[in-house]
Amino acid sequence: MARRQTTWLIEPAGSRISWLCLAEVDGRTRIVDAGELDNQESFADSFQELTDRAAHLHLRPGDVYLLAPSERLACRTLRVGKLVGEKLRQAVQFEVSELGMEVGEALGTGDAALCWDVLGEGEEDVCWLAIRRTDVDDVLGALPPLFSDVTGMVAGIEAGLELARLAAGVPGSMALVMSRKGSLSFAIRNNTRLVATRTVNIHAEDTPENRIGIIRRELQRLLLYTEEEHPDLDIGICVVAGDGASEIAANLQIGRMEIRVAGKAEIQAAAGIPFADTVETGDSHTELLGAAWFLQSKRYLPELLPYERRIPELVPAGVVFRQQRKWFAAAVFFLILSAGIAAGGNWMWADIVDTRVQKAEPLLTDMHILKVQESGFREILRCRVEYADFFTKLTDQLPENITLQDATFDLDGRVNIKGKAKNNGDAERVQKILMETGIFDEIKPRRTTSENNSIVFEMEGTLKAGRKRK
Repeated sequence: MARRQTTWLIEPAGSRISWLCLAEVDGRTRIVDAGELDNQESFADSFQELTDRAAHLHLRPGDVYLLAPSERLACRTLRVGKLVGEKLRQAVQFEVSELGMEVGEALGTGDAALCWDVLGEGEEDVCWLAIRRTDVDDVLGALPPLFSDVTGMVAGIEAGLELARLAAGVPGSMALVMSRKGSLSFAIRNNTRLVATRTVNIHAEDTPENRIGIIRRELQRLLLYTEEEHPDLDIGICVVAGDGASEIAANLQIGRMEIRVAGKAEIQAAAGIPFADTVETGDSHTELLGAAWFLQSKRYLPELLPYERRIPELVPAGVVFRQQRKWFAAAVFFLILSAGIAAGGNWMWADIVDTRVQKAEPLLTDMHILKVQESGFREILRCRVEYADFFTKLTDQLPENITLQDATFDLDGRVNIKGKAKNNGDAERVQKILMETGIFDEIKPRRTTSENNSIVFEMEGTLKAGRKRK
């Protein structure tokens, strides 16, 4: 039997992998294989089993798309103005450098080397999605030779969100709960795209009641974050998809929010990709089906491969492709400029260039000094407060209806913290929790104000002596 050229979409999660395989059958793209493997020994062993399966079914990989592990994604709203192309890339890069420590700590490292992309090009706010370079390398390094020529690594949560919206008949903004074996993903959509997402791991021994409690708590936290970043966005519908979606929806209550279910049959119908005989997908294939749907309809998904491994002609008009076109145009311009200099007028152009270099040198020197000072300041902060440990403790201990909005630590050990709570009693609980972290000598209220039926509280205090600047 001849081997068929195929497109594979693979979603790795821990030691488990899920996949879809697409191929042309009778002149139409169909899903010719789908499944899930969980080899408890290692992630690489699961891939080896998939290799054996592909060989047995005579399915030769052509394009291979990986879905970035959702639990390793960081997501932020960035306000960059209505920029596109190279200007957008530069603005986001600047914002990322400012957020470097915060995002690195959130992902479990320091100033992490990140692979990132954005949604919302040309809009005032963009949704920035990132994954650590080391996490990408871990996945790529585990691939067997048959699947090693990767076309792209995409953020599948955007596709899963859009497919679940279509399957549940939601016309605009919504929240999503995506249930998988071992994890829960949450996402918020405005009228056009993803604006926020978060994934948490769960344990097999968690009872259904515990899982509902986790869903309620984490979704409310994401909704509070979205309310702060997008105050005009009204979320009135929550869609539940994935493993046990119907049971979750029957027991989930979030205020006055309407709960809808996007079941497996509705998800498959919304994707509109026919299946070959005997092929079935599981409840956990929502993001894979969404990515296949986006791929077929040539819609854009955030690309998270390292830049040097991306394929520009396969990436829609995003920051990478436009960046390369701009460099090409610049190269042509300088070739023409060089020809003009060679023909005559060398002295005039040389004088202009020399003048501009002289003007630029002080600016470059100042910029270098600022970078050195910034690096030193970040090192001081890193030595004084273990941010990852501190904020992890707070995340675990803060009640659901409390959110921190700002926390500043100056070099003399003084601390200022601002947040929002439902009432003064909750604010007092925050004071107690902060003291129990063991980081502070004292924390005391500074002032409280009422805002939209909530209490905005400010507290001040000092770090313990060993954490102050020496």
